[in-house]
Amino acid sequence: MEHEESNRSEFLVFPLSQVRKEGYKATRKAPPSATDWSRRATRTQRGILDGSLGHYKGKAVPKGGCSAFAAQTLMKGTKPHRIRIEGMSITHDASATPDGIIDTVLSVMRYSTAVKSDSDERVKGVKGKWSSCMRKAGFQYASPQAAANDSRWSKGNVPTRLETSVAVADMQCKKKVRYLDTLVDVQSEYERNAIAEQSATLASLQEDAKVWLSNAKDEVNKQPATKRD
Repeated sequence: MEHEESNRSEFLVFPLSQVRKEGYKATRKAPPSATDWSRRATRTQRGILDGSLGHYKGKAVPKGGCSAFAAQTLMKGTKPHRIRIEGMSITHDASATPDGIIDTVLSVMRYSTAVKSDSDERVKGVKGKWSSCMRKAGFQYASPQAAANDSRWSKGNVPTRLETSVAVADMQCKKKVRYLDTLVDVQSEYERNAIAEQSATLASLQEDAKVWLSNAKDEVNKQPATKRD
């Protein structure tokens, strides 16, 4: 029985059953979004949210809009963060949300570790083995990214036989050379180092998150109870 890798899209690893049918179309599937409020919202609603509308029904819209007002209310009692990670500076404006700050910090940390991982000799080595395996299968690609981004795959919504053949060989070669194992091990190592280096920042954000949550609970408790029939 043929074993399949799980879907690890960040490393361009997909189940064989999926790429046999979809080829590299699987790599370009957008994640489903819960809503597309910005597209459906009226100009007035967007103006109230971002503050571009100064007044509504005779009342002044808070500077920066309701988004900024909510963020400032939630972050009451904590100081704005100015964080530097690998030469990158992270700040936030008045409309930034608490979860947005944390997400940004984690995204920058993950990006910086991914860059380091990609330059690691262990990763370069396994990519070289993968490329050699692909040549034996009859396909010339320097890296998995080159195979997935071949311009021929962007034509049409239905994968060609060549595309699915390349995609299947790609996944088989990744399994043969232990591509996913290597990338996960190397990136995890860099991520652990990044967490240790940014331990003070992360601890500070954790403490701030407690305050933000407490502020949110206080605001919810201030709201009048909804009448029920």
